[in-house]
Amino acid sequence: STTWNECVAFITMTAERVNATTLSLSVRASEIHFDDISFSFVSGPVDALVVDATPCMGGEFLLTSDTLDYTEGTVVNLKEDESNGGMLRFVEPLGPRTSAADDVDFPIEVASLTRRIVFRSMDTNIGGYLVIYSTPNITQVIDGVAIIGFGQQGIQGRYPIYFHKSHNVTGSVVSRNVIRASKQRCIFLKGTNGVLVQDNVAYDTFGHCYGLEDATEENNIFSGNLGA
Repeated sequence: STTWNECVAFITMTAERVNATTLSLSVRASEIHFDDISFSFVSGPVDALVVDATPCMGGEFLLTSDTLDYTEGTVVNLKEDESNGGMLRFVEPLGPRTSAADDVDFPIEVASLTRRIVFRSMDTNIGGYLVIYSTPNITQVIDGVAIIGFGQQGIQGRYPIYFHKSHNVTGSVVSRNVIRASKQRCIFLKGTNGVLVQDNVAYDTFGHCYGLEDATEENNIFSGNLGA
């Protein structure tokens, strides 16, 4: 044919090519004339993200999967001296990530996994557990701590955070905590009313994460919690 055809191809660049100053294209074809060949940058390694909230300095951050496969989530480290003002700068560049501007159905979530106070189970086979046991009319606050390796699989009530028959504890708050590597569940309420469970992050956990155990609980609020 003597007509012109327009062709478009996407090329994935290696790290060496991304940093190259020049690129050459070799085409093996006979009796074909090429004209107006150009390259346009689509996307490349990501070394920073802009987030809505101002992050804490440094530490580990979770970038959730942007597909239906939860295992594609990533834990990254930040540059301590450059991560501020809503800008997260990574120690190592990452592949492209999906934002809400790209896809409203599968954007990544970004969450800090670093807390100053850490409760860590010393036994890697049998996790610890935290129970608020029968404390009616006593306000409880669990705020801003990390709980790692808690939960005892297969044993009822042995969860990282568990309110057990505390009845009315209006004003109690469980917020901004991180639960990692839980062997059973995350935050559960049984026979307890009036608890605000808000802005907690759970990563790499086993079983149902947030919930009510008896379906008789009242006036509890679960808001803005993440499980990944």
